[in-house]
Amino acid sequence: MEREDVEKYLKENLERISVESKKIIMGGWTVLEPIIFLELKDGSRMRFFGPDLDLEKWED
Repeated sequence: MEREDVEKYLKENLERISVESKKIIMGGWTVLEPIIFLELKDGSRMRFFGPDLDLEKWED
């Protein structure tokens, strides 16, 4: 998909953007890893997070 097509799709279908954080504790440090959600008008959500983050390992 070309960049222009993606921009057009998002302009027509994006309802809102939200950011949540996952708390990860490693070696005594607390790290907040951001997770970005794109919420579309049809009710679906796409999430984006760091590629090195294994979310299933940290799910509650």
